[in-house]
Amino acid sequence: MSKKTISASATGLPASDPIFKALDKFRRAKASYDEAEKARKEIESANTKVAFPFKFRATMGGETKVVSFRTELTEWLKPFAPDYGEAGVREIAVLAEKFYGVKLPARPAVDPEKVEKWKADIAAILAAFDQAKKEYDDASKAAGLDAARKHVDRAWTAFDKAEAAVLKTRPTTPAGGVALVQFCAEYLARYDACDDVAAALVNAMIALSSGAEIIISQRLASAYAHGWMENKAKTDLPRELVESYHTWLFHEFRALGDELSPEGRNRRGDFVWVNNAGDRFHWGTYGEPPRPLPSTRAAAVLAAVGIEDWKREAGK
Repeated sequence: MSKKTISASATGLPASDPIFKALDKFRRAKASYDEAEKARKEIESANTKVAFPFKFRATMGGETKVVSFRTELTEWLKPFAPDYGEAGVREIAVLAEKFYGVKLPARPAVDPEKVEKWKADIAAILAAFDQAKKEYDDASKAAGLDAARKHVDRAWTAFDKAEAAVLKTRPTTPAGGVALVQFCAEYLARYDACDDVAAALVNAMIALSSGAEIIISQRLASAYAHGWMENKAKTDLPRELVESYHTWLFHEFRALGDELSPEGRNRRGDFVWVNNAGDRFHWGTYGEPPRPLPSTRAAAVLAAVGIEDWKREAGK
C-alpha cells in the first residue's frame, strides 16, 4: 500500500468504520509477507546451489530431458522401452481377427535382453535422480531455505485473504470511501483485473455519497449485488405470491426507468438514484437491526395495485 493511504490512526477518525480495520489487517499481512520474502531471498543469495527450484538432467536414447519431479521423469522414459506399445498391438490383432476376420502378420518377438537392459538403465537413472533430489533437499533444509519457503507460502495465504477482505468490506464514512477507492486503484496497479473491484467501488461511492445525490449505473449495481451476503432467512409466505411480486417489481422498475431516464427508452433501466428516502429505507443506519425481508411487503403492494390473481395460482 502507498504511504498516502488513509487509515484510522492517520486521520484521527473513530475506528468504527470497518474499512480501516480491514486495511490495517491488510497492511500487517503485507508487511509479514514482505519480511518473509526478504528472508527467503537472503538465504537464496547465500546458498546459490539451492537458490532455484530443483532440476535434473536425464539422458536416454540420445535424447536429453530436464525434469523437476520423479513422475515426470518416469513418463518421459516409458517410450524408450523396446516393447513399448506391444501390448496394444497384440490387442488390436485380436480384435481385427475377431470382428473383421483379418489376421495381421505376426510380429517378431522382442529381444528379452534388450528389455532387461532398458530396465537396468531406467533403474540407474531413477537412482541418480533420487540421489540428486536428496542432496538438494538436504542442502535446502540445512540452509533454512525449506522452512523459509514454507513461511512465505503461509504469509502469502494470509496476505491474499486480507487483500480480498478489504474489497468485500463496506465503508461507513466518506473517509472510508476515499480509502477504499485508493485501495482499488493500487490493487488494479498490482493486478490486471478482479471481479470484486467493481463491487468495492460501488460500496465506496455509497459511502462517499453522504449529503449528495449521485447516479449509479445499473451494471455496477448488478456487480455489487453479487457481493451481497446470502440472506438465509425465510418466510412462510406462498411461493406464488413472492414470485408474482418479484415479476411485478422487475417490470415496474423497467417502466420507471423509461419514465425517469433523461435519454428515454434507449437507456431503459440503466440507472438508479441513491441517497434518498427509498435508499435509506433499504440501507438504514449502520448498526441498526436489518429490515424485514422484502417478501413480507409482497401482499400489501400487490393488493394496492389491484393484483390478486396470485391467489388463484396458489390454489392450483
